[in-house]
Amino acid sequence: MGDAHRPLGFAACLSKNLLLTLLQRGVTHAWSFSGLATIVRIMLMYYIDVMGFLEHPEKDWEVAIEEVITTPPDAE
Repeated sequence: MGDAHRPLGFAACLSKNLLLTLLQRGVTHAWSFSGLATIVRIMLMYYIDVMGFLEHPEKDWEVAIEEVITTPPDAE
């Protein structure tokens, strides 16, 4: 009686793994499967450009560093 939900859970797990595998192969940045799964799980809470983030995850850091380098300090 308790085994009725197992085929659905198994199919859901397979479909999640398939989607993550396709996503992993679709980006050029090297991601481990578990790392990608963790990032996707965290990113599900936010609306951002997923493929852009997965292709170049350091982009925001580089923009912030460039701002600090090019912006002159405030004279007090």
